[in-house]
Amino acid sequence: MRTSLRRVRSGGALTTNPPSVYSDVVACIVCGPGNFGSHHKDGAGPVSTPSGTMAEEADKNDAAMEAEKQRLQMAAVLYRALRGAEGDLANARPRSRADLAGACHSKLQYDFPIVNAAEVDALVEEMATEIAEGTTPGSMVYPVTAALVNAAVEGACKPAPGTGAAPGISGKSNGDERKEDAGAGGVGDEPAVDRGAVRTAYQRLCATALVYFTSRVLAMSDDEADDALRGYRVEVETAPAEVKEDPAEDGDDGEEPPGESSAVDASDSDSDWEPMETDQRIAPTSTDDDAADGILGAMPPEARVDAKLAHLLSRLSRACVDGDDVWDTPPNASLPPLASALVSLTETLARCEGRPARRAMRSAPLRVLRETWALPKGPPPRSDDSVARLLSALGFESKRKGGGVGGAMARLGLDEAVRGGDEDVGLALEFLAFLCVRLGGEALGDFASAASSSAGKPMGFGVGAAGHLWGHVDAHIDVVAEKFDTLAHVKATGDNAWQQRIGMCSLVVAFHAAKAPGNADPGGVLTRTGALRAMCAAFTAPDNAVAPHSEALRRAVLLVASAAPKAGEFLASVPGVRSEVETRDEFQPEGSLAAHGALWELLLPAKGTSPDDAERLCAERLAPLLDPKRRAVSGGLVAGASLGLLRAVQTAGRGRGPSPLWRRGGAIDGVLRDALTSLATTVSAGARARGMDKSSRPKKAAGSDDEGEDDDGGEAAAASDPELEKSREMASAALRVLKEILGAADGGGGRKCD
Repeated sequence: MRTSLRRVRSGGALTTNPPSVYSDVVACIVCGPGNFGSHHKDGAGPVSTPSGTMAEEADKNDAAMEAEKQRLQMAAVLYRALRGAEGDLANARPRSRADLAGACHSKLQYDFPIVNAAEVDALVEEMATEIAEGTTPGSMVYPVTAALVNAAVEGACKPAPGTGAAPGISGKSNGDERKEDAGAGGVGDEPAVDRGAVRTAYQRLCATALVYFTSRVLAMSDDEADDALRGYRVEVETAPAEVKEDPAEDGDDGEEPPGESSAVDASDSDSDWEPMETDQRIAPTSTDDDAADGILGAMPPEARVDAKLAHLLSRLSRACVDGDDVWDTPPNASLPPLASALVSLTETLARCEGRPARRAMRSAPLRVLRETWALPKGPPPRSDDSVARLLSALGFESKRKGGGVGGAMARLGLDEAVRGGDEDVGLALEFLAFLCVRLGGEALGDFASAASSSAGKPMGFGVGAAGHLWGHVDAHIDVVAEKFDTLAHVKATGDNAWQQRIGMCSLVVAFHAAKAPGNADPGGVLTRTGALRAMCAAFTAPDNAVAPHSEALRRAVLLVASAAPKAGEFLASVPGVRSEVETRDEFQPEGSLAAHGALWELLLPAKGTSPDDAERLCAERLAPLLDPKRRAVSGGLVAGASLGLLRAVQTAGRGRGPSPLWRRGGAIDGVLRDALTSLATTVSAGARARGMDKSSRPKKAAGSDDEGEDDDGGEAAAASDPELEKSREMASAALRVLKEILGAADGGGGRKCD
């Protein structure tokens, strides 16, 4: 409450008196201007007059009541005016950062908060300051709560302005052009701010609460961490007790079939090369109800802290921190950039060998880094040790060179039995394979990537990104080869985990061969490290060469043979490798893997076959595959899949020097040019069909209310003959890739290092 200055008869001094000025104003009006002094003098009221007649007294009373009523009305008007003036002064005075932060923190404890960017930024700065200065848990002014995290994640994950209208948790459209209120209470006619600024501020808040705060808590003792997370209430679910059934009742030996309990098959995209997610956990739900303390309250502090941290990190995703500003600028100058903070967080969690529940959280920051480095900028260059630190934290080191017990292991103080185990190997391989797929899709035979690139719509995976990744892959190729060799000789073809690991190793090896710069020797490296031996062992495993999950392995064999002819000779000479292709129906002209079989004739020919004969045999088998009318079982064009694989093989073989994959004017060149004509005819026929459909449709009458007709005829034509439209689109994409192949063969495909 504002204080007023009043003269108090106490030695003549001017002192501050708590009562507000409103009491003086009201007293003045109520008592009247002439009686104000008598009212305040010795506590006496107005002087009374002698009594008159009863009629005079009644008139006097009526007059006094009317005067009193008027005075009270005037007092009310003046009181409201003074209150309004004081409010205007308060609003005109700029609020401090602490005031904004406190207001924002209070709003975020409720559903559907309305805040502006300035308030959220102030809260981020205040929280970051507490984290950077190491404020003790009991002294934190802005504790992290479940409601705050919910609001921050929802606000951060909303699509950026202009990117679409997706409904949020609140049920409101995120793509609505409605602006958030920048003033008080969300009044619609108040000044508004750009939703993009609020979204960015929310992302900084997510980084602060989910990464920097978590790192700070991990550095505390369990008691301190428990105190810091006291306001973060979550509801946890306990796993039901396992019921052990008697194997004799089911008539089996009680052992689980191989692969039944392995990692869940979950791909991040539609690519054939996409590695599988091996860590999918259902996070507990959050609540602010005191009843949530039931299960957690009965836990010891260390278990309670780990349960809350697991829930906190389960909210962390790339979507809530995808802004460039969030990664480039930390919330406090004393804190590291977000990428460095995530790397350190992963290392810290990986060191918790004595606490499995805490150590299991390492996959959350690792996944965010993986998805961030899979974007156009790619991972940091090899000179930056971030990728090496992550792989080292997972124990992804060569045991042949003593890395399993020395070096980084000693640095981290971990036991070999904990670090570098089966789960860590899976995480490391998944990390590398994911980046290889995303940054080298075209080079690995992904038809969609090749078509988009050829259409002048690059996927954003530039030379620099792939080059940086190749440096990291090359630095760890001996470790990959070692793991590949160990897996291949086990030959557990019925195990899902084994299948995934073999595919991931194949991806990394294929990327190393396909994206190698011109001065590299991928064949020599793969031979020396044992990767070629591992590929042969995996390829000859029972029924593995034609298995659906072995597509990465099959492509790796072709890409290595294309990039390094001597390595191809080694692969073809291994007993059993060539026979798998010659005897399996899937590799024959009418089989599902006919494109692979055709390229084997070119890259891995039978012993004694001349280059001209190899090219002729390949051309004969390619010709029917490039027919635009031939469809695969899935409904797509066989030509598209074949051309994607051919383009990848051509890209990998750019470093062959004077020995190109096929001669200009030769058999393969002739087949490709014939296919070019056929595909162009198919595309033209589709375009004519669309035009005829448009011209044959009756024109809409003027003023018609039929909104279903499309004036340009495009969508209507597709709806009238969807199969024709689909064929035209696939043929158009295949045509773009074929033009790219012919252009590269004519010398326009760029250098090997491209």
